Amino acid sequence: MLLTECLPFFFWLKGDINMPRYVYNGPIMSFNVCIASNWKGETYAPSEAKARNNLAYQFKKQNNRIAGTNISLPGKLLETY
Repeated sequence: MLLTECLPFFFWLKGDINMPRYVYNGPIMSFNVCIASNWKGETYAPSEAKARNNLAYQFKKQNNRIAGTNISLPGKLLETY
């Protein structure tokens, strides 16, 4: 593989490194019912909204929920760089 073929991938990876890390530690709600009182997850995302979506997806995968399940994270996200 030529170096010129690898460069776009390298710069794509470098962009991900600068994204903030979001950590969530709190309850998980489904249709206003608490289904987990203290769940912890973390993700890298460009915005808080995308981080909430990523964390909801992680919870669904870890707890065998289908993709259409209504999941919300009512607590605060901790943002670190």
